[in-house]
Amino acid sequence: MPLFIFTACVFGTYLFFRFGMQMVFATFTKWRKYNQSHLRFIIFNNARHLMYKSWRTLSLISIVLGIAISMIGGAIGAFAITYQITETNHPTDFQLSPTNMKALEQFITNSGGQISQKFILPLKAIGYYERQENELTEENYETIEVLDVISESSFQKLKAVIPKLPDVHIEQENGAVLLESDIRYNQAKTDTKRKISLPDSQDVYVEQIYGNLLGNSLVRYGFKTMIVTDNLYQELEGIPYQVVYANAKGYNEEQFYQQYIEKFPGRWGEDILYHYDYQEGVLTGKIEHKTPDTPDPTYQKGQGMMSRLTQVNRYLDIRSTRRQGGIFLYVALFVGMIVLLTTAGTLMVRQFFEASREKKNYQLLQQLGIPRKALHKVVYKQIAWIFFPTMLLAVSHGSFAIYMLTQLIQDANYWVAYLFCFITIFIFTAAYLLTTNFYLRIIEEE
Repeated sequence: MPLFIFTACVFGTYLFFRFGMQMVFATFTKWRKYNQSHLRFIIFNNARHLMYKSWRTLSLISIVLGIAISMIGGAIGAFAITYQITETNHPTDFQLSPTNMKALEQFITNSGGQISQKFILPLKAIGYYERQENELTEENYETIEVLDVISESSFQKLKAVIPKLPDVHIEQENGAVLLESDIRYNQAKTDTKRKISLPDSQDVYVEQIYGNLLGNSLVRYGFKTMIVTDNLYQELEGIPYQVVYANAKGYNEEQFYQQYIEKFPGRWGEDILYHYDYQEGVLTGKIEHKTPDTPDPTYQKGQGMMSRLTQVNRYLDIRSTRRQGGIFLYVALFVGMIVLLTTAGTLMVRQFFEASREKKNYQLLQQLGIPRKALHKVVYKQIAWIFFPTMLLAVSHGSFAIYMLTQLIQDANYWVAYLFCFITIFIFTAAYLLTTNFYLRIIEEE
């Protein structure tokens, strides 16, 4: 759809300058009473002639300038998506294992800061079986892996630390809410009939699917997370573990991070082994902690080993995202300004050539007794027909493109792109005034 709209705008722009503007001038020309007063017949005829000669150039300028404005909006949208992904992976300052929490609190205190928020989330790693149909190939495929299970009450308490988490409510005792990374953020998918089989003949039915906003999946075992009722959570047998979500304040992040990565390097640990098999509608098997004496498992369907990171900190990713986004936006603005100045300068140069050609005609009109002030008004209005339709159409293209981006990427702030639209209006208005001033000097030279 965006490609179709862009193509329609390109063709529409060329048709507007080739035929639309000619129809406007033809209408004014037929309106005799209006056309023959205040030298308007000269304005319309000259502007119509200039438009006919330059309609390809004016169309190209409108399109290129509209693309430049759209590019700035696109850069903002791309930065917003990248920043959203980073915030999704790092909803809090720290995500870590409880064994590191005491040392981290002491280190933050020694750095002049303090823990502002903290929540210890209990989870269970458990095997599951699911059979799904591929909508494209209409083939069934089976999955036997490990997922994380959270109780409904724990998930509700976690919202105090991660406000973007969706509101969930499980209707049935054997119902569940699934969190997957390929679902957009907090938009629920309710038209699901998925059944997930757990060990000991426990079957749960997915009522809703949301995006996984629990943070970096590397600090957990499963790539999917399932929310179940409190009673069902107590009944399930798996590997219980905890993830601490913490926010801190009052310290210099740049200095803190340099020492933090030395004192708390990210390590893989707390290995677990799983071995499951699905036969005759029942999932059987076990999941256990790996010991030094346990041999390495054979990786095949339904069995393997999983580890998790002991801690992650979001400062480095947030800083990197901001710097890359700032550079990307700077380049887009720089290119946009070059395009803006180049297009405005192109129109100015073309009018200077026209002034040299029309110099004798204006001097002849002045010899015929037409006042100098009246001729100045003719020049101002004639050149306005060249600059302002081009500028307004380009700004309209760019504004509409930004509006489309706001519908596709709703969380971004597009004020810089809209500011560039006002800068475009200002630059073209200034170019129009300068062009008119030099145009009058050229035609009045002896």
